[in-house]
Amino acid sequence: MSADIKVVALPPPSRGNTVENLLSRAEDRALTDGLVLGYDGDGDFIYLSSAMTRAEALYLVELARNRIMGIAE
Repeated sequence: MSADIKVVALPPPSRGNTVENLLSRAEDRALTDGLVLGYDGDGDFIYLSSAMTRAEALYLVELARNRIMGIAE
């Protein structure tokens, strides 16, 4: 049985954005909820969220994953 495997070409990372720039852009959009995912100076994974449930946070992560990969919602 052969599985259909799709390879998705992701765009190169944008190194021109700084954390400060991204946070400023988020403030300009007046977000009602949000997630911050990243790495600190030691390379440790950091996850921060506003007042949302784990289910809501997971939904946002999956939505972001689909959009990054070009998968329709």
